[in-house]
Amino acid sequence: HSTSASNIRFEIWDVSGRMLKSESLNQNQSQAQIDLTEFANGTYVYKFVADDRVSKTGILIISK
Repeated sequence: HSTSASNIRFEIWDVSGRMLKSESLNQNQSQAQIDLTEFANGTYVYKFVADDRVSKTGILIISK
């Protein structure tokens, strides 16, 4: 993780590779709330992107 990143995004992708949501984050934020109510139950991939480089990926499972 780069502490000097100036452009940080949180992205959500579906399993077929389509980006569904992209939220810009402030580098000074330690927490952020992202509204996921529009998403159906299922499995998604999330990515943190800092200065156009993926810094972390993971699986997001939504079950309402």
